[in-house]
Amino acid sequence: MKSICNSPRGVRSSVSLSTADKSSLLMGVALAVLFRGLSLFAAGTWITDSWTGGFTPAGDNLILGRKPSLPDWAAYTYEGASDSAVLTDGVATPNTTSGSLSLNDNGPLTWSFDSLVNIREIRIYSTWGDDGRDQLSVSSVTAVSATNDTAITLSPSSCVYDAGGGSENANRARLVPDSGNSLAGAVESITIQFGVQENHRAGYAEIEIVGTVDTETPMLFIDGAPAQYGSPSPGYGTMATASRTLSAPAAWTNDAGTVRWRCTGWKIYRMTSSGDWVFDSAIPNAQGTGNSFLFTPVAGIGAYKVVWQWTPQYSVRITAGAGGTVSGAGFYEGGSAVTVSATPADPSGYVIWSGDLPFGIAADARSFTFTIDGPM
Repeated sequence: MKSICNSPRGVRSSVSLSTADKSSLLMGVALAVLFRGLSLFAAGTWITDSWTGGFTPAGDNLILGRKPSLPDWAAYTYEGASDSAVLTDGVATPNTTSGSLSLNDNGPLTWSFDSLVNIREIRIYSTWGDDGRDQLSVSSVTAVSATNDTAITLSPSSCVYDAGGGSENANRARLVPDSGNSLAGAVESITIQFGVQENHRAGYAEIEIVGTVDTETPMLFIDGAPAQYGSPSPGYGTMATASRTLSAPAAWTNDAGTVRWRCTGWKIYRMTSSGDWVFDSAIPNAQGTGNSFLFTPVAGIGAYKVVWQWTPQYSVRITAGAGGTVSGAGFYEGGSAVTVSATPADPSGYVIWSGDLPFGIAADARSFTFTIDGPM
């Protein structure tokens, strides 16, 4: 909406009034069963040997058939395989270049899991068709836990191993826990950081991450209604349940500056045994107003969903040049009565509104009130 304030001397000032386009992108959320196991990290130990006698795949390999994420420079096509999928296909032949992926110096390989996992052991197999590129070299192994979203080192040190003997070899390194039966629990992703390779490019036939899907750790899911706006802390998504302060920004404005979503509070839901979300007033701070609260889990509940509540406000933007002043600009919730005014600098001046003038409003009204309920 636009208005023109004119003084008798012909000084014109442009005044515009607009409301926001309240369209927004609703993020799709895929929910899974979220009953998961307690996080555990144990010190690991490298065990090295030769697998010249043959390869037996693990029955509980968590990355079977899954390609790692790796930078383009990390792998090299050199008489062997060029596809990283060969590292997790469950097939490996010792003392041969065929079917082995050649890795360059210092390449990181990362696997992200669809659900949380408990890792029991990591197995890395190197081999080549001669003795010049078969040495195994790993700098570190790190895992990211859902309990704190922090990368934790599982390996006590780097591992460089070559069985030697002056001929082609098949070398294996196994990272196992010093005690207990698990290296890490409630793991979201794992990264194997390779070291400097023999002749700067060595062959690897198979990598296995042995373990189980975590089915016990209570989980917390952060969502927003009617959609996910702003950047709460912790952010939208899933994490292991723990007593913590949750917060959201007081408001979030879209890039165009036409819609502001105000955080009006939160509600907490729990997941039933059938996988449905239900509101439970027995949960501490189950609902409230404001944008920060202490989340406290309750024994016996396997999954929670905190939903930040957002209410849209639409902008009224008015500008005036020389010749007058305007008022009424700002953000207003839908259904609010908005009063705007245009006042010429000269009391004898006049006002002319143009543009999206609300129905029934005279174009020369110095002040008028309308109800804002959406885009205009």
